Amino acid sequence: AGFVAGVKATNKKAKVDVKYVTEFPDFSGFNDPAKAKVIAKGMIDKGTDVIYSAAGGSGAGNFAAATDAANAGMKVWTIGVDSDQYLTASKAEQKNMLTSMIKRVDRAVYDVIATAVAGSSVNDVLDDKAGIYGRQYNLALEGVGVSYSGGYITKYKAQIDAAAKAIKSGKIVVPTKP
Repeated sequence: AGFVAGVKATNKKAKVDVKYVTEFPDFSGFNDPAKAKVIAKGMIDKGTDVIYSAAGGSGAGNFAAATDAANAGMKVWTIGVDSDQYLTASKAEQKNMLTSMIKRVDRAVYDVIATAVAGSSVNDVLDDKAGIYGRQYNLALEGVGVSYSGGYITKYKAQIDAAAKAIKSGKIVVPTKP
């Protein structure tokens, strides 16, 4: 939902095609790069020029499909997820990797340890009715970020920073449900 909203915020005419490797309760889609590659190839064949996958190890299939497209003379960008995937991608994959959405697990781990050392705990109320407590490491808490590796989006840093500031302040509300 957040990716779609971001695309529409930057280009209202852009078409977003959402595909799932598998759907709940089947979690095998998080580790099926072969199936992800088939899906990505189908999207590329229909004109998709940017592929973002939040599907764990299946993202490797998207990188392979974009590399195949590049070898055929097409430009298809990929966006990595969870870590700066540019750092572990092949040289061929790096040429197509626009950025990565980074989960800053290090921030959460540090916060939990530092809070425990201080004799406290991380127990924000997330949903009192459902009894869900903890902490949601969002953009405001620097729980997520973006990679500038490869330099492809560096020229947009000011706009990215402005959008991040608006999200942190609540001026922009990012949807969480499709």
